[in-house]
Amino acid sequence: MNDASARPAAPRGAPPSDPPGSLTAITARLDGLPLTRLHLAILAVCTLGLFTDVAEVALSNALAAIFLAPPHSMPRGDLSLLLASVFAGGAVGAPVFGLVGDRFGRRRALQGTLALMAVGSLAAAASSGLTQLTGARVVSGFAIGGFPPLAATYLADVMPPRRRGAMLMLCAGIGFLGASAVILLVQGLAPSPPLGIAPWRWALILGGVLAVIGTILFALLPESPRWLASVGRAEAADRACGRFEDAAGLAPRRDPPGRPPRSRRPVRCGRGCGRCWPSRGSCAGPCCSSRSTGSAPGRRWAFPC
Repeated sequence: MNDASARPAAPRGAPPSDPPGSLTAITARLDGLPLTRLHLAILAVCTLGLFTDVAEVALSNALAAIFLAPPHSMPRGDLSLLLASVFAGGAVGAPVFGLVGDRFGRRRALQGTLALMAVGSLAAAASSGLTQLTGARVVSGFAIGGFPPLAATYLADVMPPRRRGAMLMLCAGIGFLGASAVILLVQGLAPSPPLGIAPWRWALILGGVLAVIGTILFALLPESPRWLASVGRAEAADRACGRFEDAAGLAPRRDPPGRPPRSRRPVRCGRGCGRCWPSRGSCAGPCCSSRSTGSAPGRRWAFPC
């Protein structure tokens, strides 16, 4: 009997020579995973950041109504400059943070946008004049322009293909509620502002606090394994991808002494779906969804290789 006929064939796009941290292998490993708690945590943090981002943009509408009315009665030319400052900053921030994300990683760039947003929001809340407020809004706009495309890129990198579109739209849908939330906040605080602080300043303070929280939470999340693999950081990509696999219950098995280590590549299982993991002893493919395995108790999508 020919030995080659009994050997499992590698899936398309993942030749045997591909190491575990290569871009091809990382893509196959990520795309073969189900939706996990780690995916949902990433979705929640990105949604928090987008919620804050949209709220900062919508606050401009509230500022227009506030500063046109007495006692401010701001000249329309000055008000136009103030409102345009956010969008001017965003036009610069989007491409700049895109380059930062490509150079230093998606997660770090997202942290940078939220940290800068926090600085801009808190500086605007503490501003004592139009010039300071306009300058602070430019800083906020710089971060506001960079966050949405970076968040979409990060989510597209890590989400399973079957849920990718739904997760992106869910993030956008909840994030856009930030506009309604900030308008309602300003309106609700207007009759009796706490501590005598203007409602629009409270909105900026809250936005700064949410941005700080988002910055901290992003530090707990893994970097995009796809980005790590694309820049040649194979070991880091393998570790980051391992966090997703651990969240899916696909912990690697230890090989007994004297036995050659199992391949960490996905190979085509006996039913031909191409999602069999010899190093984990299970298959996450749809063709094996009706069986369970002792290596991952309670997970019905796993089938012993």
